[in-house]
Amino acid sequence: MLVNILLKCYFAQKTGVKNLVFMLFLSAWVGVSQAQSLSFEVRAGVDGVNMSSNNNGLYQAKNLSWQTQLVHNLTGYHAGAFADIKWGWFTLQPGVNVTVKGGKNEIYYVNISSANPYSYHGTEELTVDYLEVPLNFLVNIPIHGEGKIFFGGGPYVDFGLAATDNNTLDQTNLTYSTETHNNLSPQFGTELKNPSYGFNTLGGITFNYGFQLSVGYGVALTNLSTNNSTDAKLRSFSISMGYCF
Repeated sequence: MLVNILLKCYFAQKTGVKNLVFMLFLSAWVGVSQAQSLSFEVRAGVDGVNMSSNNNGLYQAKNLSWQTQLVHNLTGYHAGAFADIKWGWFTLQPGVNVTVKGGKNEIYYVNISSANPYSYHGTEELTVDYLEVPLNFLVNIPIHGEGKIFFGGGPYVDFGLAATDNNTLDQTNLTYSTETHNNLSPQFGTELKNPSYGFNTLGGITFNYGFQLSVGYGVALTNLSTNNSTDAKLRSFSISMGYCF
């Protein structure tokens, strides 16, 4: 079964991310009937999330020279349920996860070359609620008398549920100072791409009595913005606790 999945990945890579993810999930559900054992787990935790962007976020002014861009982490969360489809030391793990992703970008710009020097300071804080559908391939290493260590990764599909964008602009020169605040609700399809696709890695330990600890890292492969001049991608680092049954 695992060989079959790897072959599908090889032949699907030229057809794009969407087709590859579809074939992987189809293989997962076909594999349930061939599994040596099937169990389930619930998992929840906190995330450190951020957004990389080549253009200062989604709404801030673009292409200013002499500027500094800072990327800050936000705190998100996740909670979900997973199925563990086992073949010996290997596990195929589809699941459903509710998660909050996003990031905060900060821009500084100073112009001292003109007769009227001025400064610009902008911030943008984006949060996006997703229904995430991951498919992980894990390797399990037994720990005698204790449980198992696991590690692996796989693709995910994010379906957008809601989004908010709070941004500010402070502009100051020798004669005046202005401050603008905007609380926006970006629309999926017109401003944010939906669904989006990415890749997760994770590892952790599951004890014999079912308790689980894990860490993970996820990176989006899809540009979040529908604006082709902006390349914004979400990333997250997660710490989770779970229970297997």
